[in-house]
Amino acid sequence: ELELDRNRRAFIHVARGSIAVNETRLNAGDGVKVSAGGQIVLQHGRDAEVIVFDVPAGPPPPKRKSTPRLKSK
Repeated sequence: ELELDRNRRAFIHVARGSIAVNETRLNAGDGVKVSAGGQIVLQHGRDAEVIVFDVPAGPPPPKRKSTPRLKSK
């Protein structure tokens, strides 16, 4: 189990084997982004090697501006 602060994000990559991350099964080569703070549960690993990237959340992405649609003639 890992605890992730609310202002942090995690990227988890399975290098080898298989494992469940928060009840989602991942196999070698799979990855998942955990964007909400809280507990990350790693369980049911089978010869698993995982890489966990713990990074700052950063500012929210900018809102996209909508562009007006052109009327067709």
